[in-house]
Amino acid sequence: MSRMQADEGQIRFSKALRKEELRGLPNVVFAVMFIVGLGLGTAIVLGVDVLVNVLLLVAMASLHGVLGTATVGFVVEVVTARTQKWTDLSRRASLVLGLLAVASLAGSFILDRFALRGLRGEPRVWFVLVMITATLASGLLTFRVLSPRTDWLQGPSISALKGLAGFCCGAVAIVAAVGASAWYRNVTVSDGPPITELASMNFGSKSYVSLGDSYSAGEGLRPFKPGTESTAFGPGHGCHRSKKAYPELVKFKPSSAERFVACSGAVAYDVFHSYRSSGRFANVVVPAQSGQIENGVGLVTITMGGNDVVFSKVVLHCFLHTSCMRKIFHSPPDDPKRDLRFPATQPLLPWGKAAVKIVQSKVDLLYPRIKLTYPQARILVIGYPYLFPDKGAPIFHLNDCQSILRRFSRGERRAVRGLEDDLNEMLYQRALAAGIEFVSPAAGWDGHEPCGSKAHGQYTNSIKPYVRFGKFANPVDGGTFHPNRAGQRELARLVTCYLRSPKATLFPVAAPGSLGHPVLC
Repeated sequence: MSRMQADEGQIRFSKALRKEELRGLPNVVFAVMFIVGLGLGTAIVLGVDVLVNVLLLVAMASLHGVLGTATVGFVVEVVTARTQKWTDLSRRASLVLGLLAVASLAGSFILDRFALRGLRGEPRVWFVLVMITATLASGLLTFRVLSPRTDWLQGPSISALKGLAGFCCGAVAIVAAVGASAWYRNVTVSDGPPITELASMNFGSKSYVSLGDSYSAGEGLRPFKPGTESTAFGPGHGCHRSKKAYPELVKFKPSSAERFVACSGAVAYDVFHSYRSSGRFANVVVPAQSGQIENGVGLVTITMGGNDVVFSKVVLHCFLHTSCMRKIFHSPPDDPKRDLRFPATQPLLPWGKAAVKIVQSKVDLLYPRIKLTYPQARILVIGYPYLFPDKGAPIFHLNDCQSILRRFSRGERRAVRGLEDDLNEMLYQRALAAGIEFVSPAAGWDGHEPCGSKAHGQYTNSIKPYVRFGKFANPVDGGTFHPNRAGQRELARLVTCYLRSPKATLFPVAAPGSLGHPVLC
C-alpha cells in the first residue's frame, strides 16, 4: 500500500471514528456496560456468594482487557507517528495509553499473584487461560479500530471497546469508593481504651521479655524499629517490631529492662531456633527469641500458634470459596527446617481441627521449655482475638468493612470463630498443664472485631490496602486482620489488668478474659 493510500485510509477512518464516537450504538453500549460494571462491583462488595468466583473472574478479565487495549494502542500510536507527522494530539494519546498500560500491567501483576495463591489444579489453569484470552482479544479489537489499512469491522470493534471502557469505569467507581473508605477508616482509627491511668507493675529489678508472633510484634503499625524491615537502604529480618505494640505500652515501676523479640511470621520452632529469612534479602538470619536460662526475668508474655495453623491462608481460602469449610483446603508444604507440619489436604473443617492437634504437640514441648528458661518469671500466654463478629452485615453498606463481612457468610464466620475457639481453648488447657498462665482477649474484643460498633470502634483491621512491588507484591498490608493501634492498647490494658488481679479471682474452668469471665481493672 502506498503512502497516499495509507493517508486516505487514515482520513476515512478518522471521519468514521468521529461519527461512531459522537452518536449511535457505541455510546449505548458504553452506558449499558457502565451499569453492568457498576452492578458487578456492587455485587462483589455486597457479597453475592453464589456468583462470587464468576464475578471476580470477570472483573480480573476486564483489567487484562484494559492491559491489552492500552498496550496495543500505545504501540500503534508510536508506529503510526514514525510514518506520519507526530501531532500534539498523537503525543497526548501515546502518553495516556502508555501510562494506562503501565498501570494496568502493575495492577494485573499484583492481583494475579494474589489470586493464584488461592487457586490450585484445574481452576488455576482456567484462570490463566481466561486472562490470556481477555488480553489478546482486547488487543486484537484495538488493532482493528486503530489500523489505518482497512475499516473492516471497525464499527463493531469501536462498540466493543467502548463497552469494555464503560464496564471498567462502572467497576472502578465502586472499587474507588470502597478503597477510599478503607483508606479513610485506617487513618482515622480510634486510640482505643485509655491506658495512661493504668498502674505500673512492679517486678523489682527483674526484666520483661516479650516473645511471640505478629500479634505481639505489632505488624502493620509503621514505622517499625530499625533493622526489623527490609528497605532500599539495607536488609532487615522482617520481624516488623513496632513501638505501638503492647510490649512497648505496658508500664513497670521501677523501670525494668525490656527485651522485645517478638517477630512477625514466627512459629513455635522459632522461639528457641534461628532461621533464614524469606524476605527481600534471603540471606538474613533471624535469631532465636530465647536461649540460655535467665534468672533475672520477672515477666514473659507470648502469642504463638496462629502461624502454625496458617490462619492467613485459612482466611484467604474462605475469601475465595463459598461454603469454605466444606471445600478442599490445599495444605501448605511441610517445612522440616522450622518444624512446620500440616495435615493432609482435605476439607477445611477437619483440616483445621487436625492442625490444632499438631500445634498442641508443639506447645506441649514449648511451654515447659520456656518455664525452665525463665524460672523466676511469671509467664503469660495471650490468646487470639476473633477475626470476625458473630452478627449479620447491613445490606446496602458499600464500605470496605461491610464488604469483608459479606465476602464471608455468617455461617462461615461462625465456623472460623469456632476454629479460633478450638485453638484458644487448646492453648489455655496446655498452659494450665504446664503450670503457666493464660489470658484471653475475647471479652475485651467483643463488639470490636472488624466492623465493631462499640465505643472506640474496631480493634482488628479488616482489609488494609497497601500496594508494594517486587518479589513479594501484594495488594494488602501485613496489618490486615491484625490488631490496629487501638487493639494493641487493649492488649496492654488486658495484660496489665490481668497481672494486677488476685489469682484467686480467676476461674480455672474458663479462661480469664473469655466472654464469661472478663478481666477488669
